[in-house]
Amino acid sequence: MNVSVCSDRRRRPFTLTESAAIWNYITSKGLEDQVYHRSVWQNMEREHITTHSAESMRSHFRQVLCAKLKRKPSSQPVQRLFRRRRHEYTEGEDKAVLDYILNNKFH
Repeated sequence: MNVSVCSDRRRRPFTLTESAAIWNYITSKGLEDQVYHRSVWQNMEREHITTHSAESMRSHFRQVLCAKLKRKPSSQPVQRLFRRRRHEYTEGEDKAVLDYILNNKFH
């Protein structure tokens, strides 16, 4: 029997509000050096910080927010999170997110 599994899941881009919520949660709770712990992201998912999964928020934080703001945590275990990977957003979209965060005092 050949069963085909089709998923209705589609990648949803992060909104400016969601990006700001992630950044604000991490910085307001002083979690910059703990972002490599899965529990941080799982707690954010449980608290419905965004509508995205824990892994999706972690990836967005690492690849977009921290990379563009040049605020990589300095601890050795955290640096492995910042390995260069493909970016899913254009430079213009990244700039719009950062401008929103900076203009709305989410730093």
